[in-house]
Amino acid sequence: MKISEEMLKKAKELGLEVDEDTEETDLLKLIKEKEDEVTKKKDKDKDKDADYWKEEANKAFEARDLAKKERRDVQKRLKDIEDELSSAPDKSSVETMQKQLDSLTKYKEAIEKEREERDLKDKTELERKDIEFNKKLETLRKEMEEGLNEHKKELVASKETLEQKETQIRSLRKSNLSSEVFQHASKFGAYNPTQIVKLLSDRFEWDEDLSKFVNYIKNDKGKLVDELNVEETVKSFLEDDENDNLVKSKVKIDGLHRKDSDAVIKDKDKDKDKKDGLVQSMKTADGKYDPTHPAIIKSAEESRLSVEDYIEVREMRDSKMSKVRDLK
Repeated sequence: MKISEEMLKKAKELGLEVDEDTEETDLLKLIKEKEDEVTKKKDKDKDKDADYWKEEANKAFEARDLAKKERRDVQKRLKDIEDELSSAPDKSSVETMQKQLDSLTKYKEAIEKEREERDLKDKTELERKDIEFNKKLETLRKEMEEGLNEHKKELVASKETLEQKETQIRSLRKSNLSSEVFQHASKFGAYNPTQIVKLLSDRFEWDEDLSKFVNYIKNDKGKLVDELNVEETVKSFLEDDENDNLVKSKVKIDGLHRKDSDAVIKDKDKDKDKKDGLVQSMKTADGKYDPTHPAIIKSAEESRLSVEDYIEVREMRDSKMSKVRDLK
């Protein structure tokens, strides 16, 4: 059904889109809905306009009330001025009052000037005393600082002297220990007392309470089981069968006669070496001990000797045992 020109014009005014498939009834419905929407919007705009003008009216009323209040205030001030003028003194009274005011002003200025001068004098005296005090304080501070520095130097010097004395004491103690070990090693027949000093010196600790060196003996668990002095330590060490090679033979030779203090010469290590065949295996083709042999190295470590010193001790023992065998 063809849509009328009037309806199309109405739809265009309302901003509605119309195509060939649009039916007249549908368009009529859309126009009705759009007109209702426009009407509602207009009514809403009218309400907004009413609120706007109402607000503007309120502002105008407030401005009017403020103007009335300001006018009343101005009128009151004018009334007060008129009252003051009506009760104002005459010209002669004003001149008298002005003179009194001038006199009072000068008196006030003189008092303030005097007070300022007094304050300035007091301030100057105070500042002078403050400067003097600060100078004395600075002098005292420097003296204390110099005394403290001097005291520090004396403390450092005393500490250095004390450390030197302690070092000397430790050195003397160590020297005395070495001498004591050497004497007892000689006493108990050590081949080389100096070697015994090297072996045993590290076993001792200085006991401050006893004022002597002590060898603290501990078991495998680290528990203290005994305490030996220097002589006891050296004697015990040299009497150990494992250290026979470090002790001189008790056999003495006088011409062709043999004086044997012991009936039997013990040589457990030699017999054991022979049985195991270790002695020959530890020697090279020319009959000398091999410094690279594991048994030589192990024995040297256990004896706390260098390999060279251990070989030297072994050779000395072999020589001693050879002489003993020749005497049998």
